[in-house]
Amino acid sequence: MKVVAIALAILLFIYLMLFNLMKINSYYFISIGFPSFEGNQSVFFEYLTKNIYSFIPWVFAFFVVLFFAGIYVAKSLLRPFEAIAKYSEEAIDNVEAVYESSYFSSQRLLASFSEYFFSYIRLSRNEKKLTTNLLPTQYTKIHAPVFDKIFLFHFILIIGVMCIFTSWFIQLISADVYSNMVDIALQMLKKKNITGMASFLTRQSEVIEFYTSIAISITFIFYTILGFHLYSKVSGAAFGFFATMRSFMKGNFFARVHLIGYNYIRPQSRKFNKFLDYVQKNIDVEK
Repeated sequence: MKVVAIALAILLFIYLMLFNLMKINSYYFISIGFPSFEGNQSVFFEYLTKNIYSFIPWVFAFFVVLFFAGIYVAKSLLRPFEAIAKYSEEAIDNVEAVYESSYFSSQRLLASFSEYFFSYIRLSRNEKKLTTNLLPTQYTKIHAPVFDKIFLFHFILIIGVMCIFTSWFIQLISADVYSNMVDIALQMLKKKNITGMASFLTRQSEVIEFYTSIAISITFIFYTILGFHLYSKVSGAAFGFFATMRSFMKGNFFARVHLIGYNYIRPQSRKFNKFLDYVQKNIDVEK
């Protein structure tokens, strides 16, 4: 919904901009003697927006695609936790269960360390002995959530597609309104000798391009902010899983994942904690 809301807000911004622009133009055309619009601005607006209704099915389809793109982003963010939860359920009954981690995971650190951790657990279960384990140096120096460059690259691609299509709709709607404005001006030129009309149309185009550029820039900025916002929603939880695994391997076999404020990851953390309970209770701990 957040992904859709940004595009919807941008299109509403463009609509309000065009509406105000059309209102100013209606006053201008009336002032130079276009009587058919005087006292009835709705006729003027209908004339300028007569072709916009043909874009409605495309706009609707765009928002549907955007909604599913948002679902894909959410799934990619939760994928590492889903993989851990799935393995935790399967591994209780099957010591040889396979942990499936995607290279394009949004939490590469968690995904790679999970493989290392579950390999350690599998070996301990086969040997029926739970011992402390020396950790590679790259894992011992991590004391805070780490930003994932793969996620950033992945999300930038999605942002790019969103911005391209949003910009396309903005350009289409703006160009259609402007072309209808030119039609009215040409009708005026046929009826009356009005000076400055060419300058008016040129300035009109510049104003529309200016607002369009602002809208496109805001779209990119907002989606970038959204990317960091969504990532912050899972980075802390990922560090919590990682820290628990690391603590468990260092000998704290009572370590469990305790997340506050991450309700959307609680089902996965419960399954993982249940797996750790099983390992602790069913394997001898080396004193």
